[in-house]
Amino acid sequence: MKKINHRHTLIFVILSLCLYGQDSYVGSLNFNYSGSMSGAFQSGLLDTLPGGGALVGADLDSTWIVVSALEQTSEDSFNLFLAFMQDTMPNIHSRVWSVADNDLENITFLMLYAPDLDSSFVTGFSDLFSDSSANLDSASVDSILSEMVQNLLDVSYISTSGILEISTVSDSGFSGHFNGSFLRGELTWPMDIITVYNGLFSMETAVPPALDIETIKPFPQQISLDAPYPNPFNPRTTIRFSVVETPLIVSLHIFDINGRLIETLVQGKIQSGIHEIQWNASGQASGIYFAVLHANNQQKTQKLILLK
Repeated sequence: MKKINHRHTLIFVILSLCLYGQDSYVGSLNFNYSGSMSGAFQSGLLDTLPGGGALVGADLDSTWIVVSALEQTSEDSFNLFLAFMQDTMPNIHSRVWSVADNDLENITFLMLYAPDLDSSFVTGFSDLFSDSSANLDSASVDSILSEMVQNLLDVSYISTSGILEISTVSDSGFSGHFNGSFLRGELTWPMDIITVYNGLFSMETAVPPALDIETIKPFPQQISLDAPYPNPFNPRTTIRFSVVETPLIVSLHIFDINGRLIETLVQGKIQSGIHEIQWNASGQASGIYFAVLHANNQQKTQKLILLK
């Protein structure tokens, strides 16, 4: 029997949110559980910061919603809950997701609960994509992310049945409920199963603090760089850019996550109009790359994800 590959799904969702993440939320998430272990989960950190949150990212075909929550049980110990939902609508709306709707080729809903994580593991995902990752090449990022996701799945309870409903949506946030049966990722006998019930979450838009910003008249835009498609891709993607003035000396380079020049796609005078060029990355390792378009004193950048 073919096994559902949760690891590939989680890697794809995390990388997609890094690329397409648009809206962020903060809030609370609570539930009870019983079975191989029993207790109550209540999001929150010891320094009184909210432990719940959500990210929403949309590409050309779908929208990913990730609802997450941390419960800090001691200075160096955390419980983690994650729910991943895929939708075809561009905006959050009332809807019910069910584990029963998944199939081997298309996982649109997944919940997991990982108890007793240490702080180094919890901060790992954010550190991977922070400035500290600048000394990692693309292959290293893919390898580290794969290892972290696999380690997370090994210690997590993964949903085998259940539902999550977003029942209320407003301009300021959304809320809903969930429940389900969860099986330990690292199989044991007898099976390690918990039942999650009375799950509730409430998320509000994360509003940044107001800043006093001086309005500066912008320079006329001479170039534009569209989002590459497809993205993520393997191994080819199309990059479209526009030139307003003519003739204009334009360069289009591909860099890896370490800032190394991988390939020059365009270099020279370009006529005005819309231009497309295809990048074949068959000789490159899986990971994150950047397309950088430069002309005069203007520069545009798009992030690309190569998944092999």
